[in-house]
Amino acid sequence: MHCGTVDVVNLPKVTVALICYNQEKYIEQAFNSCLDQDYPNLKIVVSDDASSDNTVSVVRELLDSYTGSCDVVVNQNPVNLGIGRHFAYLMENLVDGELVVMCAGDDISKPNRVSRIVQEWLKAGKPSLVAHGLEELDEKGAIVTGLTTFQYNNQDYSIHANNMYSMIEYHKYHFAIHFLGAAVAYRIDTYKAFGTPVTYPDCEDHLMYFRALLADGVHYFPEILVGYRKHENGWTSQVIKALHPMNIKSPFLSFFLDKNGSLAEEYFNCFVTHQIVTQQWYDYLIGVRAGKVQIDFELVTLIRKNMLRRHRFLVRNKELWDDRMDYAPPLNAVIFGTALGAKNTLAWLGDGFNVLYACNTDSDLSGKSFFGLKVIDLKHLEPIISEVDCVLVASGYFFKIKKLLMEQANIDGRKIVRVPASAIVGDRG
Repeated sequence: MHCGTVDVVNLPKVTVALICYNQEKYIEQAFNSCLDQDYPNLKIVVSDDASSDNTVSVVRELLDSYTGSCDVVVNQNPVNLGIGRHFAYLMENLVDGELVVMCAGDDISKPNRVSRIVQEWLKAGKPSLVAHGLEELDEKGAIVTGLTTFQYNNQDYSIHANNMYSMIEYHKYHFAIHFLGAAVAYRIDTYKAFGTPVTYPDCEDHLMYFRALLADGVHYFPEILVGYRKHENGWTSQVIKALHPMNIKSPFLSFFLDKNGSLAEEYFNCFVTHQIVTQQWYDYLIGVRAGKVQIDFELVTLIRKNMLRRHRFLVRNKELWDDRMDYAPPLNAVIFGTALGAKNTLAWLGDGFNVLYACNTDSDLSGKSFFGLKVIDLKHLEPIISEVDCVLVASGYFFKIKKLLMEQANIDGRKIVRVPASAIVGDRG
């Protein structure tokens, strides 16, 4: 076993993260494929989530005979954290460098996997996520052509040329992620820019895919660099098993428990997807408030609808009907306009926007009320704009108004949101 012997100056440091749980049957092949990487500036982290079998013992035996130059760290969690918390612990305590290449304890990486990822990452301008092709393996390691292969061969990757379109497609089509966590690498600083997940979603690939789209985007190349093994104790199977309430380790769960502190089985799947979408809303707020993300009316509406639908289903567990998602605050907004278009927009808006004021260029209207909102002019908008996430332009003259807001009120263009015509005219379709 070796980890490369060529000393290449200035290559970015990369961590290969091998995450495992009760995979003693496959861990030798998986670990050896990490040690056999030909990339020189590499750290390998094996992180085990309190396996009850001999997974860690196999790793330590292999490490005893390892003579290569890689920095290898073996972590064994004293208690089972669950997938979401384990991933967060890994990213915040164990990885180093610029990129982390993800591996599961039953998958097999090609020897040039890390090298090719780094080459593509640098060529693409260091995006937040790099994905590549994969092949499916059965329990014995034979190549099979299953649903994952079909998906990889038939999906449209061109959507990733535009991060906003990718996020909208993702939420339109029920979390339509293009890549499995077995065949990706993440920029470590992208994870850290958004911080520890509040809901600890048990699907780290969905977490990081959305964060990447909020940050510096995604790059895919079709070269097959990993064998993705599918069997009853694989990584995907562990995610499915995590749906059982005894395995859910998220403080977010407490919002939906009944008076006996339990969650009925019929709500498990919905809770897991609600974890994902709620975390994505939190991350979206972070991106917006850091000034890194252009607010998009359609995306805000889609995310909040996906959240609210699941929230309404989950609160039935408490025998309640409560639309208030107090755990997920909306965007603070000002609506520009005091005519029919603004009135229609206010009636059309979902709960993703908390409208604080109405704004108009007519100073004679300043201080008056517009459907319960205080009207302010541009002079009074500028001092409060730091407290506001966005200005909703409820008019067909969007660019004229955007120019006015940027030049006369010094508003960042990313805060100026175009309201769709359907909302302005009050057409709910």
